Amino acid sequence: MDTRQGAARAEILAFAALIALAAIVLWPYRRFAGDDAYISFRFAENLASGHGFAFNPDEPTYGATSPLWIFLLAGARRLGAPIPAAAHALNAACVLLALAAFWLLGQSYLRRPALRWAAAALLVLDPWFVRWSMSGMENALALFLLSSAMLAQLRGRGSASVPWAAPICAGLGLLTRPELAVFTALLLLDTWLFEREARAKKVVAYGLVIALIVLPWLVYAKVHFGTLVPNTVTAKIGAGRPVALLRTLMYFGSFYLFEAAGLAACLALGARRLLEALRDPARRARWFLPVCWAVALPLFYIAGSAPVAGRYLMLGLPAYLLVGVKAWELLLSLAAPRVRPALLVGALVGLSIGLVGFVQYRYCWYLTRWPEGMDPQMIALGRWLKANSEPGEVICTDQIGVVGSLSDRAILDSAGLISPEMQRYNRNADERVIWREIRRHGPAWLIARHDKARLTALDPAYESLDLVGVYEVQREGGGDAGALFRYHLYRTHWRRAR
Repeated sequence: MDTRQGAARAEILAFAALIALAAIVLWPYRRFAGDDAYISFRFAENLASGHGFAFNPDEPTYGATSPLWIFLLAGARRLGAPIPAAAHALNAACVLLALAAFWLLGQSYLRRPALRWAAAALLVLDPWFVRWSMSGMENALALFLLSSAMLAQLRGRGSASVPWAAPICAGLGLLTRPELAVFTALLLLDTWLFEREARAKKVVAYGLVIALIVLPWLVYAKVHFGTLVPNTVTAKIGAGRPVALLRTLMYFGSFYLFEAAGLAACLALGARRLLEALRDPARRARWFLPVCWAVALPLFYIAGSAPVAGRYLMLGLPAYLLVGVKAWELLLSLAAPRVRPALLVGALVGLSIGLVGFVQYRYCWYLTRWPEGMDPQMIALGRWLKANSEPGEVICTDQIGVVGSLSDRAILDSAGLISPEMQRYNRNADERVIWREIRRHGPAWLIARHDKARLTALDPAYESLDLVGVYEVQREGGGDAGALFRYHLYRTHWRRAR
C-alpha cells in the first residue's frame, strides 16, 4: 500500500469514526420535536391535504420561515409517511450530508488531519447542533446547504466555468432560512472580488440561478400572503440590541473555548505572521467567505434586535470552527521545536469537550426524556382539546404548534406568528390592548399564562371565564431549561365582535 492509499484509508476511517460519534450523540434526541417543529408539521399537513400553505386550513399565512422544509414534509406525507417520522428521517439524512460537506471543507482549509478531525468532532458535540439537528426542523438541511455552497465556491475558484452548485445551494438555502440572504450576498460579493476568470459571467449566472429558485416563491408569497417577509421575522424583531448582544455572547460562551483561545493566542503571538499571510491574494480569497460569514451572522441578529437563539447562530458553526481551529494550526506552525504544543491543544480540547458536555447536560438533556418529543403536559393539553372542543371552535394561545396540530382546531395566535394582525397589539406598551383585541376575536378557548385575577384586572370582561385546567409545561428552549411555565386553559363565553 503506497502513501496516498494509506492516507485515503485513514481519511475514510476517521470519517467513519465521526459518523459513529454523531450516531451516539444524536440518538437520544431522535424523538425531540419542539413547538416550532409542530408548526411546520401543521403547515405540511394542510399543504399535503389540499388546504394550501396554511396553519389553519384554507387560511394562507406566511407563518413558516422554511418553505422548502414544508414542501419536503408535504411531499413525504403525500407518499404516505407520517410527518413527524419523515421529519426525523430527513434530519438524519441532512446531518450525514452536512457532516460530509464539513469534512470536505476541513480538508480544504486545515492541513493537519488531527485538527480536521477535532473541528468535525467539535461540530458533532456542539450542544446546539445536538439540540436542533434532530428536532424535526430545518436546521440540519440549512447547515448542509450552507456548507455545500461554501465548498462549491472554494473548489470552483479560478475556473472558467460556473460552479453551479454554489448558487443552487444558496438559492435553496434562502428557501430554508431567511438569514441565508446575508450569506447569499456575501457569496456574490466573494465572486465579484476574487474571481479572475469570467467574473462578470459568474456573478450574472449566480444571480439568475438564485432568482430562478427564489422568485417563484416570492411571487406566491406576495399574491397569497400579501407580503415577502415571514410573519415570524416581524413578530420576533424588537428584543433590543443589548439583549441580542448578551444572548450572542452567551451562545459563544457555551462552546467556543478552544477556538477562542486559539484566536486570541494567534492574534497576540502571530499577528505579524498573520498579516504577512493576508497579503497573499489567494489566502484572502480562500478565507473571505468563512470569516465574513462568521462575523456577519451574529451582527445581523444584533443589528435587528432579534431574540438570538442557538438554533439561529448554529448556521455559523462551519465558519466559527474553521476559523478557530485554523488559528491553532497557525500557532502550531510557530511553535519552537522544544515546545510540546500537543499537550496544550489536548488540554484545551478536553476542556472544550467538558464545557459542551456540561451545556448539553444542563440545557439539552431533559429533551430526551419526552417520549413524544415534547413535554407530556403540552401533548395532553392538545389532545384534551381535540376530545372536548367542537369542530369550528377557535383556540387562542401563544404556543401554537402542539396545540394546533393535536387539537386539529383553528388557532388565534396571540404572538402573531400565524395571525400577523395581532402583532401591532402585542407591541403596544399597554398590555390591556392585546387582551381587549383577543376578546374582540371571541375565541371559544383561551390558553394563557395569566391567572383569572390578573386577566380580570386587565379587562373586567375576563371575569366570565371558566377555568378548565392548569398545565405546568417545560418548554424546549435552552434558556428555559429547569423552569416550568404554568398555562391556564379557559372556556370563554364570548362571541366574535362584528
